[in-house]
Amino acid sequence: MADVKPFKGIIYDTEKVEIGEVVAPPYDVINEKLQEELYERSPYNTVRLILGKTFPEDGPSNNRYTRALRFFEEWLKEGILKKLPEEHYFIYNQTFSLQNSTYTRKALVGRVRLEDYSKGVIIPHEKTLSGPKKDRLMLLKTTKVHFGTVFGIALDNGTVFSCIEKAPKKKLFSFSDDNQVKHEFFLVSSEANREIEEAFKDKRILIADGHHRYETALNYKKEMEASNPDHTGDEPYNFVMMAIVSSKDPGLVVLPINRVIKKVDGKRAQQEIESSFAVVKHLKEEELLEIPQILKTHGKRHYAFVSPQKAFIFRIERDDDELDVTVLHQQIIHELLGITEEEIREKIKIEYFKNLQEALDLVRSGKGSFILSYNPPSVEEIASYSLKGKIMPQKSTYFYPKFYSGLVFYSLKE
Repeated sequence: MADVKPFKGIIYDTEKVEIGEVVAPPYDVINEKLQEELYERSPYNTVRLILGKTFPEDGPSNNRYTRALRFFEEWLKEGILKKLPEEHYFIYNQTFSLQNSTYTRKALVGRVRLEDYSKGVIIPHEKTLSGPKKDRLMLLKTTKVHFGTVFGIALDNGTVFSCIEKAPKKKLFSFSDDNQVKHEFFLVSSEANREIEEAFKDKRILIADGHHRYETALNYKKEMEASNPDHTGDEPYNFVMMAIVSSKDPGLVVLPINRVIKKVDGKRAQQEIESSFAVVKHLKEEELLEIPQILKTHGKRHYAFVSPQKAFIFRIERDDDELDVTVLHQQIIHELLGITEEEIREKIKIEYFKNLQEALDLVRSGKGSFILSYNPPSVEEIASYSLKGKIMPQKSTYFYPKFYSGLVFYSLKE
């Protein structure tokens, strides 16, 4: 099954930089404003590597990808970054509060052998888009470095969780981010390498987040294999850096991603939903930010509709094993609203918001017609669904919090 190995990580020298000033959220959540803020925090911030600025004069020999390579090589020469002499695993803990509870999610960071999905070892659960994969492939081809981790979930009987819990380790650094999440990063003693590797040999890994990065790494591996007559399967390009959480981890939290529907008659949609499905609760203004908890109380097949005029919880009567988010797309977004796959893919009539307040602000501004929300699937439901070969709609799950970039890098040049 999964082949998970330690690696010679490249890390920041915390005697030369303040770690909280040089790390960054993953590239796909960085907008232009945040990019500028990260640039200003430190001349060595990871954003210059994962999502550098672009300029009108950019060309084949000078662009965000070539600049990322230059920054990386310069920081190594200056000693801002240092390469560890031995192969290690790492432990990455995140402690956070959510809905009046505190959790700690514990991940093992290692390099994972790239496998085609058809082998059933690495399991996807969401659709991907071609645009982000082209961008990530250009970055990987130019730099030959993995700057961020794919987020994997080991479908575990408890052995992986036990390994992560008891692994002998020493803390490298810690920091708190802008959302008050505490990040702690540890170096695992190499004496644990064999036991950890063995723990994964009968495990499958579900991709929780980072499908684009995984598929980019797989495509690059195939290109390199085809061009290398001496390919052995042990070259660094056969692996991708991954942060792996046990499916038994009590800190593994899944949140919904709210859908804001645009360019659709909200009043008509409201009337059609009310006439087609059972409305079980009308929502007051002060209850809107409590929608996730209200939906959780009502349970499976319950959804929220929120427009500037009206908000309510409704139920879809359907007795099968489809996930709530899939049913939402099938019966409401496609059938009732008539929104096509292309309009979803190109975000013509839909936008996604992890933050419910931001979704409410967009609808109240008139730039969105209404919000649709749902109960997120459990980890067990996602795994069961994905093992059947089914793919969930894009942006179906939000595993909170995100893993940051800049804690460790994996170079393919070793």
